[in-house]
Amino acid sequence: MITLTATDDMGLVKEIAGHQDIWDRFSDGVKREDYEPDNSGRTQWLVIHSGDEVAGVIMVFCETTCAIGFHPYMYKKYRCYAREMIKAFFNWFIEVIPESVCKINVEIPDCYMSTVNVAKKTGFKHEGVNRDSYRRNGKVYNQIMSGITRKEVEQCLA
Repeated sequence: MITLTATDDMGLVKEIAGHQDIWDRFSDGVKREDYEPDNSGRTQWLVIHSGDEVAGVIMVFCETTCAIGFHPYMYKKYRCYAREMIKAFFNWFIEVIPESVCKINVEIPDCYMSTVNVAKKTGFKHEGVNRDSYRRNGKVYNQIMSGITRKEVEQCLA
């Protein structure tokens, strides 16, 4: 069972983000030793658990007064639970985030099409392309911009 817990332990976030399963997707060219997680009032970190084990981390950040950004990162052995993680996140969103926030946005590099497909299958709608905006191993990729409204989240959970 996938569960989420909020954390302000930036050491834990840095440890999870720095894991070999996550770092290449997470870093976008930043050196591991130079990385410091954002701990501003506009960012919330959620630890993903599978049972008693840590399975990854989610960065949630304020984009506007009515939209948040969502960036999950899971260890490889738990990625098969991505849909369950997104459902847990949707429940957290409904329970914790004020109703004035009515949208979740995600940008997924197009080199991770399986992740784009998971987003689509869990209710996110394609909204555009952020061209040439992600670098991985020296190559530049587009990012697929997707979103889901609070009303659509509620429908997914019904």
